[in-house]
This record gives sequence, structure tokens and C-alpha cells, in this order.
Amino acid sequence: MYPRSLIRHLFVFSRAIVFIVILLALVGMTTSVAFASDTGFSSPGVVSTPGKSWTNVSYSMASDNLYATSKKTNKQLKLSNFTIPGIPGGATIDGIEVRVEGFTGGLQANVALSYNGGTNYTTAFSTALTGTESINSLGGPTNTWGRSWGPSDFTNANFIVRLTTTGTGDPIYVDQIQVRVYYSPPPTTLTLSPVTGPYGGTASMSATLTLTAAGTPISLKNIDFYLGGNGLDVSGNCTGTYAGSAATNGSGVATLASADLSGINAGSYPYGACARYAGDLSYQGTSISGNLIVVGTSTELVAAPTAGTYGGTVTLSATLTSEGSPVNGEWITFYLFGNPVGNSKTNNSGVASLPNVSLVGYNAETSNDIGASFEGNSNLDPANANALLTIDPRPITVTALKDTKVYDGTTSSSGVPKITSGSLVTGDTASFTQAFASKDVGTGKIITPVGVVADDNSGLNYIVSFAPVTNGAINKAPLTVTADNKLKFVGQPDPAFTYRYTGLVGSDTGADIDTKPVCTVSVAHNTVGTYPIVCSGGADNNYNLSYINGTLTVSNPTFSDVPTAYWAWNFIERLYAAGITGGCSTTPLNYCPDSTVTRAQMAVFLLKGVHGSNYTPPAVGGSTGFADVPTTYWAAPWIKQLAAEGITGGCGGGNFCPDTPVTRAQMAVFLLKSKHGVSYTPPAAVGVFNDVPVGYWADKWIEQLAAEGITGGCGGGNYCPDTPVTRAQMAVFLVKTFNLP
Repeated sequence: MYPRSLIRHLFVFSRAIVFIVILLALVGMTTSVAFASDTGFSSPGVVSTPGKSWTNVSYSMASDNLYATSKKTNKQLKLSNFTIPGIPGGATIDGIEVRVEGFTGGLQANVALSYNGGTNYTTAFSTALTGTESINSLGGPTNTWGRSWGPSDFTNANFIVRLTTTGTGDPIYVDQIQVRVYYSPPPTTLTLSPVTGPYGGTASMSATLTLTAAGTPISLKNIDFYLGGNGLDVSGNCTGTYAGSAATNGSGVATLASADLSGINAGSYPYGACARYAGDLSYQGTSISGNLIVVGTSTELVAAPTAGTYGGTVTLSATLTSEGSPVNGEWITFYLFGNPVGNSKTNNSGVASLPNVSLVGYNAETSNDIGASFEGNSNLDPANANALLTIDPRPITVTALKDTKVYDGTTSSSGVPKITSGSLVTGDTASFTQAFASKDVGTGKIITPVGVVADDNSGLNYIVSFAPVTNGAINKAPLTVTADNKLKFVGQPDPAFTYRYTGLVGSDTGADIDTKPVCTVSVAHNTVGTYPIVCSGGADNNYNLSYINGTLTVSNPTFSDVPTAYWAWNFIERLYAAGITGGCSTTPLNYCPDSTVTRAQMAVFLLKGVHGSNYTPPAVGGSTGFADVPTTYWAAPWIKQLAAEGITGGCGGGNFCPDTPVTRAQMAVFLLKSKHGVSYTPPAAVGVFNDVPVGYWADKWIEQLAAEGITGGCGGGNYCPDTPVTRAQMAVFLVKTFNLP
């Protein structure tokens, strides 16, 4: 007899060995090899003996050194209710082992098995117990006791172990009877539905696991799915890339909803899909390959609207999808205004982005000029897209510079504004100026910049902000007030004291001076002499006034025949003071105001008026050019020079008529040519004077002389064109024509 503890350890160890063997088998298992399994040893739950020929029959149910005993031959001990663990339906019974523990004094036992509740028994095997307690195994992993078994044969209702004593001698002692059933799991069948999906997308994979014999579904088993392979390898395993696993449902169907088709080109693959059930102790494993169709898909490319700043950069992006799913790893080419600017590969979201795309060379505008293009391949259709590109004007700030100037009558500033924020794009130019808000003198004056940008887009590529400054200053300009010299004769009242400005700027006139100066002679000046004319009291916001005195000359009347009350006295005195006349006699000094002016005298008057009182004409030479003016004539040089300057051509016939009085009509022509030049031609006549009709030979000269304020006619709306000019009239004409002081 073995000690009971040793027997238990041996039993546990043997089970462990079996488990390790099974585990090793699983590791190397392919779908072509079935799992081998057994139920383990089971002990009976019910024991009986017909005719009560065995004693203590219940002792045979457990290994406890208590024994069921029979002393006679051909006596039966029936054991049932082994409660053998469930054997999968469809399993193949490979062998049955009956283990008899005990010893004998001489008797043995034949062991037979019933599969139908005792109606029939199998061929019997005889024990070979010894005289000491031992374990005697009958049958084994490949011994089916002479028949084919099914899983239902091992139910408590059907399965019975019968011991029948044989031989002679002392009793047989049975400590325990146990049964172990060896079986192979039932074969299984996988069916794989054809797999179809879009390139780069996903596909649903579905496989059904059933028992091969019965076709019944097997639930709660994991099915592994593979894609992109070429059927089964030589061991019957799936090739390709593992796509995932799913458990079978009550109908034996396992579904992997989204198997990734990435990396598999479009096409039909007869063995490109595969499903594998690894098998376990209950069911054999199996694998199957099937058809995979990857469909080349239509694509959609959507370019994203983008905004940037003129002269800056933008990031262009576009999204490529196929059948609504993003497409990864494809090159997208980007365009601006039809020009390629680069390419980028799509990411997992189907988005291709191209950063830092230069906008230099493109004007500010909004247009549908972003282009994106996917050229397509055998798996994907080509696609193109456009999107709005908004190029915003480039902001710059132009700031005026501080400026200080002397008042010049304008708002201009010499400062050149600067760009203080932003910058011009290379190749663009700008012209900026600045101006004071007002032209007047002051401090803290606002200076505002203005200007334009030249950018091939009429300046529309920029938003220019002009920033004024408030620190400008305009200082007063110098202005000189000069008192005019005046002449008066003893006993006359003072003339009006006048002055003139030197230094007025811009469009300023004397009328613009805020406070006008006043000129006076502050000392008594009623006797012959010279007296200072002093101006003062003037003031202006824009000018600093300084003064230069004038001179009042008090004298006795120059000409004895021209009293101060004479109508042309002032003009005759001014003509004399200008050195243009010395009178008509010297003792006494007379002017002869009512005498007519000859053409010879007119030559002298005109040339001195044009060239000044000190003028002397060139020597006459060998001829005066006029038949009636000999070279010895007193006015010969003057007459010749007057003709040389084009002011006269004579009186006709090669003569000058030097002693002929000058008419008022002739005088109009002489004066205007002397004043404006020989090429001067006055405007056409319109009929100003009653006695000068339009068409009169000197009509326009006479009317222009009146228009310039040199004459007002001879009275009554007439001019008296053919009346000789008197010396008094001549004085008025010359003073007004040449603006003599």
C-alpha cells in the first residue's frame, strides 16, 4: 500500500504535467491540429451490489484505506453517478481509463462499462491487483473498450462501471474506483464573408464559427482577423497584418466593425482577408482566408480660405477626403494666382498645410485665387480646389517730425515724415510731406503728415495712418517799414505820409498787417529844409516790424510858371525831381506847362523814363536815319536811339518830323511801347471813348492806356486823339507810366 498522502501528491503532479503539456501544445498550435483533453478522474456517487455479495460497498468511493470487500467469485459491484465533467457536443472520445485502487488475497475482478444504464456492457478488462495496496489502471487515453462513444454516453443515467470478481483465493479489497475520459474537442468550421472597403478607409469583417458536424453556432469565442495577406501559410495560419479580434455572438458570428485598410492598394485580393479561431480545450481551432476588395475611391479636396497681409506670408491648407474619410500621406500642390508655391503631405486628418507662403508680388484684394491640386493615383481620383485669398492692406504709421521755421506765409514744413510703425515692401516707394495746420506764428502747432505710396496698386496695398505732432513752431518774420520820401513847398499842407513794406511773404499784402504803422514828422517843418519822416506803432502776429525813416523836403516851388495851385503842379514837380526835365528856361526857371510837346522832346522824355535820368544815348555817328534830322540837331542822338529801340519809325517818308507836336493818339502808342516793349500789342478795342471809334488807327492803344489808369481822357467821355499833348499833360503821362515817386 502507498501512503495516502503520497498518492494525492502523485495525482496532483500528474495533473500538472498534463496541464503543462496542454499549454505547450497551445503555444505551437496551428489550425490543422486538434486539442486533446480529458475530464480528469471522477469518483462514483452511487455504489450497489446485486445479492449483497460485496460488503462495505461505499468504501469504494474514496481513497481512505477503507475497503469494499468480496470473498466470492462472480460477484458484481456496480458504480454510477460519476458526474463526469461535460464533454463538448461533437467531441471524439479517444479513450477511457478506469483506475482501481486496492489489493487482493487471490481474487481479481473483470471491469466492464455500460453506456446505456446497464442494459449493455463493453468488453471487460481484468484487474491485476497485488497483495499490497496499489493502483491498477485499465484502458487508457486511446482505449475505447471495444466501442465508439459519444458525449451523452457518460451521463449519470447511462454510465456504469461494473466489477465482477473472478478467480479463487482470499477476498478482493477495493479502496477506490475512478474514471477518466479522454477526448478530442470537436472540429470547427469558420466561414468568412467577403471584405470590401475603400482605399485608405476601413472595412467590416465578419466570420461565423460553427461545429463542423452539427453546424451549430459557437458563441463567446475570440476570432482574430487579418488583412493584406496571401491566404494561409504552410502551418495553416493566417498571413497578413493583424486587424483586430471580436467575440462570436449567440449566432456564432464575430464582427470587426472597422478594420483598417491603410497601406493596401486598390484591387481584388482572392486571399487577402483571413479569420482565425485559435481553438481551446473545448473546440478545435481553424483558419480561413477569403476575398478582399479594396475599392479605388473618388476624392474631395477642400481648400481653406486664407487671409494675410500685403507683403507678408500665409499658411495654405487643404483637406483631402475619400468617401467622407480623411486621406493620409498624399501630396497636395498649392497655387497662388495660378503660380505653384509648394506642396505638402496630408496628415492623419487628411490635412496638408504649407506654411510661410510669401505674398510679395500680389496686391491687396480678395479673390478666388488659392489653388490646391491632388494629382491622384491608382487608388484615388485626382481632385482640385479653389478658395478665397484675402490679402489685407499693409498697415503703416507715418509720423510728422518736429519743425520750427520763420513765418513764410504758407503752411509748408521742411520736415520729412518718417514711417514709425510697419514698413514698406521692397520695391515700393513713398513720398511723404508735412504741413502746419495753419500758416500763422505760434508754438505747440499741429504738424500733419500727408503723402502717397507707389505700389503698382494706386496705393491700395497700404493703410496709412498719419500721426500728427503738436510741437511745431512758427516764429515771426522780419518786416521793414520804410517811410516814403515826400516833397512839399513852403506854405503847402503836409502831403499824405506813406510807407512801403519790405519782407512781406507769401500772398500777404500791407492790408494783412494787423495794426498799421503811422508816419509823422514830429518837428516844425514850415521852412525850407529836410525833415525826418518817422513811422511807428505797427504790429502784427506774424511779423516783427522795424522802421527806416523817410525824408520830407520842404522847398520853394521849382518853376516860376507852375504855382502850387496849378492842376498838374505835383506831377511836374515829380518829373523834375526824377531828373527827366529841367524846364523850358532857366532865368527864371520856367516849365512852360501849356506849351505843346514836340516829337524831338518826346524822344528825350521817353528814353529818360525808360533808362533813368542819368541816361545818355550813344553818339549819333554819321547819320540819324531820318532825312529831316541832321546829325547836328540838338536831339539827334535821342531820336536815333528811340528809333533803334523800336518805339518809333518816324512820321513817314524817311522823316521824323522832330518839331511837330505829338498828338494824344501818338502819345498812347509811345508810352505803352516804352512801358511793355516794342513787341507789345494791346487787346482789341471795344469802343470806350466817344471820339475814338473802333477801327481808329490807335483805338486799342488809347483804350489800353485808359485801362492802365494813365489817362482818363479829355473830358465828356472823349479822348481828343488828334489834340497835341501839352507839357503839363506830358508830365502826368510820364509819372503814371513809369511810376515816378
